[in-house]
Amino acid sequence: MSKHTPGPWTIGALESGQAAVDGANGEEVTGFISPADAALIAAAPDMLAELKKSRTLIECCYWAFYETGNVDLANQCIRREQEIATLIARAKGTP
Repeated sequence: MSKHTPGPWTIGALESGQAAVDGANGEEVTGFISPADAALIAAAPDMLAELKKSRTLIECCYWAFYETGNVDLANQCIRREQEIATLIARAKGTP
């Protein structure tokens, strides 16, 4: 899969109640879609960046909980980190 259009993405043209999403370079990311879908898609690059930061934070929390003997919270961190890793992979187009 090729790399995605660089962010930030913005809601661009509006026509007949439909919206399009544009990349930072002005390249069209989508055709005309519902405004609700456009808002969600336009936020995607920022959401991906925050997921990556959250994954790093959760990995740090895992070690803190593990070292203090709080195995239950450490295990919850592992599960959340794995879920986030799966979402990041999906966003990148990898299984």
